Parts: sequence; C-alpha cells; structure tokens
Amino acid sequence: MKKSIDGRSLPCPQPVIKVKQAFDEGGFGELEILVDNKAAVENITRFAENSGHSILSVSEKSNISTIVIENLANEATTLPETDTTEIIMGSNPGVSNIFINSSTIGSGEQKLGDKLMEAFIYSLTEMDKKPKHILFMNSGVKVTVEGSVSLENLRDLEKSGVTLLVCGACLDYYGIKDKLEVGKVSNMYEITSILTSDSNTVTVG
Repeated sequence: MKKSIDGRSLPCPQPVIKVKQAFDEGGFGELEILVDNKAAVENITRFAENSGHSILSVSEKSNISTIVIENLANEATTLPETDTTEIIMGSNPGVSNIFINSSTIGSGEQKLGDKLMEAFIYSLTEMDKKPKHILFMNSGVKVTVEGSVSLENLRDLEKSGVTLLVCGACLDYYGIKDKLEVGKVSNMYEITSILTSDSNTVTVG
C-alpha cells in the first residue's frame, strides 16, 4: 500500500514533520512525497535514513521533486536531529526552559528572523520532549500578543502542559499589555528564579 503527501509550498520544517506524522501513523509500505525545494528533499531523505527507512527513488520534473520511501519499520519513529531546534530538544533530555528574548531569531533581515521564530515555535509543538517553561522578555513578548502568527502554536503548547511566562514590564514598555493573547504575565523575580534554577535553559533570539 502506498501513501502520498503533498509538501509543495510548505515552509520548513512542515514537510519533514508531515513525513514524521505519516510514519507515526503507519499502515503503508511506501510513502511518496512531493516537494518544491532542495532543502526539503535533503531534510526528508536524511529523516528517512536516520529513522531506518530506505530511499527507493528521488526524481525531479518541472522543479517538483518526488521522493519515494520504503517503510521498513512499520512502527512509530522519532524525528531525527535535522536542525538546531531538534538537536536541542531531541538529544538533551535535561532542557526544561526556553528563554525567548527577541521577536525574531538572529540579527539579519527581520522578515527572515520572523519566519525563523514562527518555524521554531511550530517545531516545538511537534517535539516529543517539550520544555517545562517558555519565558518571553524584551521584544520576545511580541510573539504572545494580538496579531502574532504563532498564537495558535503557543496555545497548543499551553494545552500540552508548557507554562508560558511573559515579562509584564516588557509588555508595559511596548504598550501592548492589553493585547496579550496567550501566557501569563510574569515578573523579573519569577523569571530570574527559573533561569537560575538547576534546570537547563536554552536562549533563543
């Protein structure tokens, strides 16, 4: 039995996550995936190889790549370490806090930084090992307010048991406290207590 996935026009990391979800569900012998960029091809083939499956073919026509993977396990697989986010959350079971101190990731083009932050938060929703806390400070608080593209993913994280703490002084500084949509208003003492606890913290921003 063959299963097909259309990963065209999907931003990273959605194509590889859709493949992971398909293997988690199982019930097929071959998986066919359509993608429209080389990065997705590399991520998906690496995922298949790292999770014990076999690449039957990779072909390209009119800038559309077709990947066919043989399901050798027929059981749930775990997402391999395909990027920094996955390495942090997948290989280090001690990571329990994520400190987000900017609304973007990196210091280059803001549009790219915005997309990276959106992809990072989405990736967290798909990780088997989720953090205990996500702490938002400085312009990072903007990710939690009205208009943020990450609100639904943050709500999903809350539902899964992740505590979202948002710096109240930062919300006041930017004049957006009344626009908070997700998470709890926190303070420097509480955030500092968490960051200086025995738990490990990863900083993103």
